[in-house]
Amino acid sequence: MASPQGFSYKKPKGVPHKFDADKQQQFIDDYKVLKDRAAQNEPILFIDAVHPSQSTKLSYGWMKAGKNQVKGVETTGSRTRLNILGALNLQRIEDP
Repeated sequence: MASPQGFSYKKPKGVPHKFDADKQQQFIDDYKVLKDRAAQNEPILFIDAVHPSQSTKLSYGWMKAGKNQVKGVETTGSRTRLNILGALNLQRIEDP
């Protein structure tokens, strides 16, 4: 969508960071072996962490075109972060 006033709407494209198809396939193969070797009621847990932060998140939007036409947005001074750990047992997932 073009704008006669010299504006453009831009949005970044997300791409996997350091994606490696071979490593992903190796994980899948290793998981299948682990699953086959596990006892019937032995859980396999997937563990991960998230770190939400209390800070201003900047995004894209309509702005005057050109390098010198950048809108400044005041950000919070807080960099407070919370660490949350979680685990998922695929054998215990049930439909509602």
